[in-house]
Amino acid sequence: MTRTTNKNVAVQKGGHLLASSQARALLPDVLIEYLWKHVLNEGWCAFKEQFFVLKPGKLGGRGIQEIYHVCGNDGSTDVRRVYGVEPVECMLQVLHSQGDYQMQLCASL
Repeated sequence: MTRTTNKNVAVQKGGHLLASSQARALLPDVLIEYLWKHVLNEGWCAFKEQFFVLKPGKLGGRGIQEIYHVCGNDGSTDVRRVYGVEPVECMLQVLHSQGDYQMQLCASL
């Protein structure tokens, strides 16, 4: 699977990765790219719907971004922590249809 980046929207051969303008306004490009890597992971990419819950956290007095990746009917969850970005609190929904993926802001918490 080949990926390139064009105007901050990652594109795959045969499909697109699209982030809504609200998601792009709230999240830095580097964090959106990080989330796309998880969406496209072998274990997750076949799901039609995925969610990311982002919450600010602290570790050693530093602000970190806590990321809860949830998908599947069984509520499978993967938890990650990211350093170096301004932490935000929101929920994102990623929809997968015919090879295209759409990331949109679901709710601000």
